[in-house]
Amino acid sequence: AEYGLPSLHPNPFNSRLTVTLPLDRAADVRVRVFNLRGVPVTTLHSGRLEAGRHQFIWTAAGLPAGTYILKVDRGMQEAVERAVLLP
Repeated sequence: AEYGLPSLHPNPFNSRLTVTLPLDRAADVRVRVFNLRGVPVTTLHSGRLEAGRHQFIWTAAGLPAGTYILKVDRGMQEAVERAVLLP
């Protein structure tokens, strides 16, 4: 695999989610969050990342509780994980 799956901690979460993304080589990466209707909520990263372990913090204060979709795009590869925001 060119990159590992993102891990989300804690999940479910209450306002603050840490996203950890391992890359085995440098790449252009986009890390985005969507609601279940597919509407973009935020972009955590968009640009070049070097090989290694990267962490991003999503602060979801003010957003409604529910399930959100975290999508990581790297070229033709895409990884999707679900995150649950508690009330």
